[in-house]
Amino acid sequence: MKKKVKRMLGTANEIRVYHVSGNIEKQINHWLAANPTAAIIDIKFGCNADEALIIYKPGQ
Repeated sequence: MKKKVKRMLGTANEIRVYHVSGNIEKQINHWLAANPTAAIIDIKFGCNADEALIIYKPGQ
């Protein structure tokens, strides 16, 4: 049986989370434009669709 190998996304001190609320489409696009070197790991959306978390590693 093959073992699944998980790829490390980074250590805890390298990963950041940015919270957006309100007009999330506009705010996410604005944040992405302002942080072009950030490596996006994931974007999680809230159940009520007016909140999101951008999980990323800061760029160099």
